[in-house]
Amino acid sequence: MFLVDLLFKGDLPMNAQPRKSSNLSLDVALLIEAKQLKVNLSRAAEEGVRVAVLACLASQFWAC
Repeated sequence: MFLVDLLFKGDLPMNAQPRKSSNLSLDVALLIEAKQLKVNLSRAAEEGVRVAVLACLASQFWAC
C-alpha cells in the first residue's frame, strides 16, 4: 500500500470502502466518555490506526 493511498482514504465516505469487522479491547473509562460524547468508535479507531501506520511508514522512510 502506498502512503498516498492511506492519506486520502479518509476523504471517502466510510461505506465507500470494504470493511472487515474487528474486536478491540479499550479502556473502560475511555469507552464511557466516548459513548457520552457520541463518538463513532469505528471511525475513531480507523483514524487512529491510519495515523499509527502513517507514522510507522514515515519513520521507515526517514531511516533510509
